[in-house]
Amino acid sequence: MALVDPYAPCHCGSGQKYKWCCQNVEAYIERGQRLVDNGQHDLALKTLVEGLAKVPENVSLLLRKALVELHLNQADSAVETLRLLLQKHPGHLGGSILMTRLVLDKEGAPAGVAPFQQDLSAHSPQDRGQLASLASFLGSTLA
Repeated sequence: MALVDPYAPCHCGSGQKYKWCCQNVEAYIERGQRLVDNGQHDLALKTLVEGLAKVPENVSLLLRKALVELHLNQADSAVETLRLLLQKHPGHLGGSILMTRLVLDKEGAPAGVAPFQQDLSAHSPQDRGQLASLASFLGSTLA
């Protein structure tokens, strides 16, 4: 287990304290990562699903599940996982960027504009700078 101040903001970006967010699912996260590192993506996905059965809205588990689904060429499942994540945590930067990139890859640049606009509206004006690289990428694909 990692040594993290339980009352520090959680590293996953949920906005909650670590104690009330990812501390309860750390074992699933660590086990899933070890399985990914060993190339056992099917088992990693199963581990993340087990964790989500206990804590269904956990940001770290949802984001990692989407990434493993992408690795397993399950893009439609990854999109659904990201939709759930963004429904519960609309301003989550990692989920927003990944969703926009997925839509861009699957449906093309014009379709990628809609999730990018949702990303912009979900972030405060001072946080929108974090989306600059995504805006640049989207602009280059539209050109």
